[in-house]
Amino acid sequence: MESNSEKYTLLVQKNNFQVFHKWVGEIRFGPELFILKSLPTIQFLETGIYGDWCFTHKNFIFLQKWNSEKNADADIIQINTETLEISTIKKNILSVFWQAKAIEGNKIEFKFTNIQKEFIYNLNIS
Repeated sequence: MESNSEKYTLLVQKNNFQVFHKWVGEIRFGPELFILKSLPTIQFLETGIYGDWCFTHKNFIFLQKWNSEKNADADIIQINTETLEISTIKKNILSVFWQAKAIEGNKIEFKFTNIQKEFIYNLNIS
């Protein structure tokens, strides 16, 4: 019998693409960490550790891929749900507090905050 900690649950769905997550731990004083799988399958998603933060805009899903299980160090991963192309759009973000919002049509503003300061990153998508 499969326990709750062994089950994948739906994290986000966009168009005909779904991302599922399963809890594997947490960063001290930070986010929970998960492993992912998707339908249809994207092998890249199954080879990392992710946070539970996600953001969707138009046909894109943005995820938080962690580079460390102990420190704030993550990348923004972008998935095009129409083409299933995946890319890393910003690396080594030293923050556990993330926000995102769509501004001006095809622009997204990402805001990352840590104890010392706030970082803003703007992305134009097409």
